[in-house]
Amino acid sequence: MLLAPILASQFHSTIRERGHDYFRQRRVRNGYGSAAEFGAQVRGSDFYQVMLQWTGSRLEVLCDCPYFIENDQPCKHLWAAVLAADEQNYLSYAVAARVVPLDTESLLSRYAAMDAAEAAIEPPPRFKPKPASKASPQPTPWKAQLSSLFSAPVPAAWESRWPKNAEILYIVGIAESQKSAVLIISLESREPKKNGGWKMARPLSLQRSAVSSLPVAEDREILSLLMGGGRNYGYGGYNSYEPVSASYSVTPVLGKAVLPRAVRTGRCFLSHEKADTELVPLLWDEGDPWKFFLQMREVSSQTYVLTGEFRRGALRMDVAGPLLVTPGGFLFTAERVAPLDEDAAFPWIAHLRKSKSIAVPAEDRDEFLASLLNSPVLPALDLPEHLQFEEVTLTPRPCLKISKPKLRYEADRLSADLSFDYQGRSIPEKEAAQGFYEASTRRFVRRDFATEKAASELLYELGGRYLPTSWNREAGWNLHPGKLPRAVRALAQAGWHIVAEGKVFRHAAFTRAKVTSGVDWFELHGDVDYGGATAQLPQLLQALKRGEAMVTLDDGSYGLLPEEWLSRFGVVAAMGEAAGEAIRFSSGQAGLLDALLATQPEIDCDETFLRVRQELERFQQVNPAEQSAGFIGTLRGYQ
Repeated sequence: MLLAPILASQFHSTIRERGHDYFRQRRVRNGYGSAAEFGAQVRGSDFYQVMLQWTGSRLEVLCDCPYFIENDQPCKHLWAAVLAADEQNYLSYAVAARVVPLDTESLLSRYAAMDAAEAAIEPPPRFKPKPASKASPQPTPWKAQLSSLFSAPVPAAWESRWPKNAEILYIVGIAESQKSAVLIISLESREPKKNGGWKMARPLSLQRSAVSSLPVAEDREILSLLMGGGRNYGYGGYNSYEPVSASYSVTPVLGKAVLPRAVRTGRCFLSHEKADTELVPLLWDEGDPWKFFLQMREVSSQTYVLTGEFRRGALRMDVAGPLLVTPGGFLFTAERVAPLDEDAAFPWIAHLRKSKSIAVPAEDRDEFLASLLNSPVLPALDLPEHLQFEEVTLTPRPCLKISKPKLRYEADRLSADLSFDYQGRSIPEKEAAQGFYEASTRRFVRRDFATEKAASELLYELGGRYLPTSWNREAGWNLHPGKLPRAVRALAQAGWHIVAEGKVFRHAAFTRAKVTSGVDWFELHGDVDYGGATAQLPQLLQALKRGEAMVTLDDGSYGLLPEEWLSRFGVVAAMGEAAGEAIRFSSGQAGLLDALLATQPEIDCDETFLRVRQELERFQQVNPAEQSAGFIGTLRGYQ
């Protein structure tokens, strides 16, 4: 929280704008303060002393400039000091109060009285307090509202100051744009001569507040786009006194909005080194975007040459042909501006416009082609017939390697490296290449960036966080240990390969269950195959009972528990006893075991248990037996 937004309503907007200019120009000097006060010197037409003190209920302020002394009103020097106090985190007690009324009289009266007592004379004019006056009658509400409304500053009419018939020119700097690798547009203005022609153009001199009053709508629109929005300081709009820049670096996105408009005004030109060169307005080329190609040709039995070329339909243009090519992008000839395909590889264009070509020995052609195809920025290729290759797109398998944090102060986080397996070829997530080339099969495998992006998003949803590069850490993922079990389970189920501290996490490939018989017992066997390693039913059930999410396999890897499968056998297993790698039931529990397994048709049973199940199915009821001879007594019905 800052003090400026709290006080903004008590300073006029014009005062705030001018005070912000002072603050931005670093005119607040020798500042000192605490949580309850701030003092400084502000350089204006003179050096003025500013003081702000928090009393616990109000902020007493003082400036020894004439405006403050004569009017008891907050001045621009005070506003500059408020911004400086915020910058240095002073007056925090006032900020905490949130409601901060300004007191412009107490400090002034106190310092004036002190000066008068010390000098035993009338207070100096600068600090002389205003005599008390009778309260003026309050105006009616509607008059007060109109008075406040009409007191707002009205900007001067720009039309009266803008030279008649003057024009704004948009100059595309060739040398500047090539040097900075971004489109540079300079703004100039020119006035007509009385006897015809134009005076020498000069850099545009204009304030932001005047842009909305320019006579030509296209100029108002273009300049507004170039200026963009003003920074929000929390207490008002942009600084209307800020001048419009005479030169702008135009990003590709902004260029697509600005440059066509500027060209269509008929006042957009290419700059020239010779001052006397006549400016010729650029024309907008309405054709399709030009595309950039790399062309590799065999010029002799020992050499291949790589060159660049722009193409549009049947039209061809050497890479060095345009006067200017900008990222984003535009292609400038002497008289026209044409759009350039968004996928044009600008680093290749910039390099070949300087070097013209790249020569490659014949014996290095395959190695060169592999390096070319592995480059981060890959243009369209035009290759000889004998260098053609197959291009395929494979779906990768995400791989996550989890390790202990590399930095001591991040001990509560786990580091994670994400990579992608393309049929045995591992590519780190941070790798910039578009794919990789297999010279033996003449196959280029293009990366599936959509699948890679989906994998990153899934990791983020499960708690992973990607941290950018800092002075002591490379960019990469981290994960809280508490989120590891859930994340590993979900990722393994999605088919990821996961390794933690050298241990592989395996997902259940398939499950098996069967019943075998002994002399007077039956055993329930179950195991889970984890792709080469197995775990038995008792071991799995014990891990589930302990609340664990995985079990340690014989090869040292971790198997994720198939909870749904185990839940179906949990009730069954609870009726028997663990016996080695099985759950054992007595022969008397055959009926119970049969009933519990009735809903598990995938279970294999041996012949003995199958015969028992058939006998149980044929059983209808228990018939009464004949009473034994010689029995004396009376049996009840159930006997």
